[in-house]
Amino acid sequence: MLAFSFLVTYCFLATVAVAARGNTVKKSYTCLEDGRCRLNDALSPSSAAGQQDLTQEECLMGCGMGHLWPYPSGEVQFPAPSDLPSSLVHYPSLGVKVSLVGASSVSKSVSSLLSTMEQNFVAEVTRADRRRYFRAPEERGMLHISLELKDGEAHRADYLNDESYSLTIDRAAGRRGSKDAASVNVHITATTAFGYRHALETLSQLITFDGSDSKYAVVTGVRVANDHPSFPYRGIMIDVSRHFISVEKLKENIRAAAYNKMNVVHLHLSDTSSIPVSLPSQPNMTYFGAYNAESVFSTEDVQDLVEFANGYGIMLIPEIDAPAHMGAGWQWGSKQAGFADDLVICHDANAYGGYEDWEKHALGPPGGQLNLANPAAYNVLRDIYSDVLDQFAFPTVFHLGGDEVLVGSDKSSHRCYNDTVMAASIISYLEENGLSRDDQQSFYQLWGNFTLKATSMVHELYKAHDKTSSETAGHRKLHIWGGGGEDSTGGSYNMFSLSNVQDYLPPSTFTVQVWDTSEGSIVPSLVKQGYEVILSHTDYVYLDCGNSGYVNAGGYWCQPYHEWYHLYNYVYDVYQLYVKGAGDDDSTAKVLLSSEEFYRGVLGSETLIWTEMVDDVSVSQKLWPRSAALAEALWTNPHSNEQYRRRLQEQQGRQAAAWGRSDAVEVTTDNTLWYEAADRMLHWRHRLAERGVAAEALQPTWCRQRESGYCSRPTGTPK
Repeated sequence: MLAFSFLVTYCFLATVAVAARGNTVKKSYTCLEDGRCRLNDALSPSSAAGQQDLTQEECLMGCGMGHLWPYPSGEVQFPAPSDLPSSLVHYPSLGVKVSLVGASSVSKSVSSLLSTMEQNFVAEVTRADRRRYFRAPEERGMLHISLELKDGEAHRADYLNDESYSLTIDRAAGRRGSKDAASVNVHITATTAFGYRHALETLSQLITFDGSDSKYAVVTGVRVANDHPSFPYRGIMIDVSRHFISVEKLKENIRAAAYNKMNVVHLHLSDTSSIPVSLPSQPNMTYFGAYNAESVFSTEDVQDLVEFANGYGIMLIPEIDAPAHMGAGWQWGSKQAGFADDLVICHDANAYGGYEDWEKHALGPPGGQLNLANPAAYNVLRDIYSDVLDQFAFPTVFHLGGDEVLVGSDKSSHRCYNDTVMAASIISYLEENGLSRDDQQSFYQLWGNFTLKATSMVHELYKAHDKTSSETAGHRKLHIWGGGGEDSTGGSYNMFSLSNVQDYLPPSTFTVQVWDTSEGSIVPSLVKQGYEVILSHTDYVYLDCGNSGYVNAGGYWCQPYHEWYHLYNYVYDVYQLYVKGAGDDDSTAKVLLSSEEFYRGVLGSETLIWTEMVDDVSVSQKLWPRSAALAEALWTNPHSNEQYRRRLQEQQGRQAAAWGRSDAVEVTTDNTLWYEAADRMLHWRHRLAERGVAAEALQPTWCRQRESGYCSRPTGTPK
């Protein structure tokens, strides 16, 4: 049954020829029987026996295992290598017709979302086609996409949406009397629109445009069955406070995340350096807290970003970090300005004290923490929460921050809440309530009570929204930072060291984003306590690691630079560590979690880019393509995916036969598995760059143009 159909047709005819810069040898490729793409000898005739005349992109799309990224987690079928040339459908222009089939209907919101996703799809597959046209060509190609959608209501991106899909691509003859050339039939089955978007992403990677011949190519004879993510939460985090990151650059990274079938972009919106968000309820926050008038997200900017991201299947998660990491913007409410008490303390807005001042009260410049003894601070914070939640369309997840609270004492190297000068009001508050500044539990209680108040404020805002909105927010959980370890100097505190942590952070309310190191992490303990966790270990996914020092010589606090190979192994490594008990020192390692506990408690992961030394110019290069490695680890879970391993083994068998070996090398699913993905990663980075993502280069162009995997060696230890 046809529920509805519509036509989105993009047809082109060139009017201006681009001037040639010089003649070069045309490179052509052959899909070998062992599944590799080989560059043909430029001195041999194109008609040489066994030689195909494919562009590199045509070859890579359908040869052997193909070059999809992330690789599908379900069954995959490509044409046989010898059949690849005849499986390619070429046409000079692109037409797309989408029909919703089956008995289900869709809401108006879903219908609009599907249309946006299809427009985004067409924009991506035609991005390389820079021709300009004034009339439709005499002959055009047509993609006929039929969609079976099971859930016609889900229209907001969320990491718990069903994102599964199946896809088939077949060749169909052109219809009599039509301008259409041989058309392509695509059938997609998905539970939600977000699974459909992933199917379109896979389809887009099976279409290429050859500018030299001005034609498109689509691989047919392709089957992808039951492709779905292995972990629900897959994302990136961008700090927009230390350096302002523009709307344009954020959209670039939202697109990049979507290309990699991620579903979350987490924005660290505020810190001691700046608060670059327009806050109508508290305009002084932006007036005093932004770097300049250009470094501010207007309400319209944020709303536009939310809708833009939703069209790419991306959920934006806003974070207002508190009670630490607060400074810029709050200085308007100070004793100096005539108020009874400061809204924040330990913050030198004008930097009059020099480094000798900030290093006593912060881990990096500038310092600043919320004055928990000032009732007015809570009123301002509530307004900030209200404005941010409203601008972000009341997402189902809100991040409270909550890390690196500095307490200390007059004798510790760094201090804030227990400083007799900077925090006199805090110490007076403790004394008035019968609490001692010499007892750590006094400050934990202060921090814990703040967390309860902040939680209550957010919950009340969601309830008020749901009463007045025709669409409930469906609020589930708050996110909060968490890490292990204790500061021996008493400078910084760790809430998760408390035996009664659940009194303040109940697992039913909070998901914990864990930022400590993988060995000795609190992840196993949290999972045992019933928490869901997001893996964010500094020794794997902090992508600012490996920089030079930014406040002193001698290197950044976080070392070394994390290679993409390292991120590719992340899920495998922590699984081995927590479930198999395989640490660096096997004599002391022990099993900490069962496999069932691991997969129940670990929601997923995200890469993080803190921007002390990163700005608009470099943020994408820092994130990509390394984040793509994590994306495949979370989507495919290649080390534990039997179907993926079987595909690799079949490929190894073909290569063994081609090289005259009697048996194939066994595919080992250990921390060397990145090597099997290296060639796909090399070409995926190239495709990201073609799509306008400023991704870091991996190997010279010479290597990318040669036989699959020619330059890479399966050696070395990922770092």
